[in-house]
Amino acid sequence: FPRMEMLYVKRGIAKFYLEDFKGSIEDHSKAIAINPENADAYLQRGFSELSLKDIDAELLRVQTFQGNLKRRKEKIEKLN
Repeated sequence: FPRMEMLYVKRGIAKFYLEDFKGSIEDHSKAIAINPENADAYLQRGFSELSLKDIDAELLRVQTFQGNLKRRKEKIEKLN
């Protein structure tokens, strides 16, 4: 499904530029559901949430993303 993931991200970006922030959030959330480690999807969704002034949701997303990065780093360290 990697291709679908990127299609959702690109469509979400297009919706952002059309100022359809809710639609953008939905598409980026779909991309994240496919790949929870997709940094671009988190970042783009964050831009849309900030555009809606949903700062609390954005802070939660950033914390979730940071947790995902930490777990990924720990997995890599275990492999070494």
